[in-house]
Amino acid sequence: MIAEIERCFKHPLGPQVNPSELRNRCFTVDPRAIGFVTPHAGYRYSGAIAAHAYARLAASGAPRTVIIIGPNHSGLGSPVAVMDRGRWITPLGEVEIDSEVAMKLAKLSSFLDIDSRAFEFEHSIEVQLPFIQYLYEECLPRIVPIAVGLQHGEVVKDLCVAISEILDEYEGTVVIATSDWSHYEPYEVAVSKDRKALSYVEALDFEGLLKYYEESNLTACGIAAVAIAMCVARKRGCEKGKVLAYATSGDVTGDKTSVVGYAAIEFRKE
Repeated sequence: MIAEIERCFKHPLGPQVNPSELRNRCFTVDPRAIGFVTPHAGYRYSGAIAAHAYARLAASGAPRTVIIIGPNHSGLGSPVAVMDRGRWITPLGEVEIDSEVAMKLAKLSSFLDIDSRAFEFEHSIEVQLPFIQYLYEECLPRIVPIAVGLQHGEVVKDLCVAISEILDEYEGTVVIATSDWSHYEPYEVAVSKDRKALSYVEALDFEGLLKYYEESNLTACGIAAVAIAMCVARKRGCEKGKVLAYATSGDVTGDKTSVVGYAAIEFRKE
């Protein structure tokens, strides 16, 4: 798996950096680094795009805690769920949940339930963990996994306020929202829809993004997760989002008849 992750950083669609030079930068994470958006398909398809976000995270230092917000693909458990204890296991070892932060978030939010069932078959968050384990082997952050199955503005605003309070209280916490974008559309259609959606992300207009999602039949799977990260970034004083990379599965396989879109985005306060 380590070789696979390293290939993501060196891939032509990736940041094309030496990943070993990014590892174990155990200085305190730059407080200007608020959050990121990453994809969550198989590494063959989206790993190179995800590597752009993780290269920027590594360059910013080592987080204390990473709040990872993803969709709920299975529909199991609470529609807005957090895990408050335990460890996630990957081929690279274990990642511990930050129980203190998770329980505090559940108290701060009107929607967030402590419910591990939502994560039993959810891949979007676990796909992020080997990148984090690889980069921070000597100073591994803890995680707070959140799965959101409701694409509602009130949920976005509620979690935005709760997460912002956590970032005030717990120095060294960053947010990663994970979403894939258009699903199984012809290449030109997917790129057009995704570019429009990403323009809202760059403007931190999460209300506009949610409206576009509803009106355009955009098939992104983690739109609420992205909107939450956008809202947090705006609330923290970030002026814009930066799309670090975008590609589709067709750019990897050459088959552009039906593609999935992937993007890496950074939210950084200048």
